[in-house]
Amino acid sequence: MDKKLFLYGIWLMLTVACGKDDDGKDFRLEGEWEAHFSPFPIAVLHGSVGFGDGESYYCGLGSDPEMPTDLLCRFKPGAGWTVMEKFPGKQREGAVGFVLGKKIYVGLGLYQAEALKDFWVYDTQTGAWEELQTEFPGEGRWGAVAFVSNGKAYVGTGARDDKLAGTTLCGDFYAFSPESGWNQAEGLTVNARKDATAFEADGNIYLCFGQGKERTCRDVYRLAEDELSWEAMKSLSPDQFPEIPEKISSFVLNRKGLDYAFVYDTKRGEGYKYVPREDRWERSDDLPKADFYFTVSHTLYRVDGIQTFRLIEE
Repeated sequence: MDKKLFLYGIWLMLTVACGKDDDGKDFRLEGEWEAHFSPFPIAVLHGSVGFGDGESYYCGLGSDPEMPTDLLCRFKPGAGWTVMEKFPGKQREGAVGFVLGKKIYVGLGLYQAEALKDFWVYDTQTGAWEELQTEFPGEGRWGAVAFVSNGKAYVGTGARDDKLAGTTLCGDFYAFSPESGWNQAEGLTVNARKDATAFEADGNIYLCFGQGKERTCRDVYRLAEDELSWEAMKSLSPDQFPEIPEKISSFVLNRKGLDYAFVYDTKRGEGYKYVPREDRWERSDDLPKADFYFTVSHTLYRVDGIQTFRLIEE
């Protein structure tokens, strides 16, 4: 056999094998759901906030006239769920949260008919809350989205209530750092929406979905950090993806050093998988319905009522 042809054949087999691993088609959310030893210690209420930093996950607050809504919980795989010190701000739904260093930030949201703009800081070392003295420069809002990139937090979109105009959607963004406080991130303005989702995959931040003025948003953006602007990715066509998640829970899993993002509708247990290297969405495996899904240390969990489950993949 010709030596060049032989070497080409080896190269071709390696390319096909690597492509099979990279395209994500063999990555299925299959396995057994194992009950975790730690139940969720509070009721999951309407409009609760949920966010994580890769090592812990936080969830709580929300709206219910018959239940306390001033509690947040923290989950660590070895310790399970613990209830944090009572949240000292107004009870609220549709808040946002993010983690910077050893501190947790929670703010915005809707209290009765008031769109809030305050933020509160929880020190994980002292276990104490205090109000953030640097005021959020945008208008009060609920249903916003937050993410962290390069040591800064970004908060934007959402809805605000005007006594004359009714509910108005927002598309503006603001950056926060403990050193410099808040600044408007003018380059990140997107089409106005509420209840969008953001995630980090393969080192990039993505923003997608949410409820627009007249319909569910189908556009997808990737953060271009050099210019601090959004790069438009492929939108989800109605023909290929007729059902877009509305009650969203998004998470990212890493396999063989590659990230795969998932966006699910918790009411239906239906969702989509995103392969960021190919800018490609596809229908994902159905999951059991849940109040919310989340990942810690590349493991998928779901909370249904008071029960916490962990997916043991096949």
